[in-house]
Amino acid sequence: MSIVGREIQLTKDYTTGKATFKQGSRGTVIVASSRKDGKLKVKFENDNSKTFRLIKQCDLQLYEGVALSSNSESQTEEQSFEY
Repeated sequence: MSIVGREIQLTKDYTTGKATFKQGSRGTVIVASSRKDGKLKVKFENDNSKTFRLIKQCDLQLYEGVALSSNSESQTEEQSFEY
């Protein structure tokens, strides 16, 4: 499953460059190339100074606006991802 174009959110506060983004900040994955450092290019909704930020994939989780299934054990709005 490709995560490019998917909406994500931070699992913890994240500092990149001179900017700090709070836990729960949402954005969109714009490039998920196989970088050696495991970082993804993410465009944050509240970031007006940069076109993208490099964020470690372990600090991100998929954001889903609605529960995926009424049969799921947990009906949270978020889902962790691994690949």
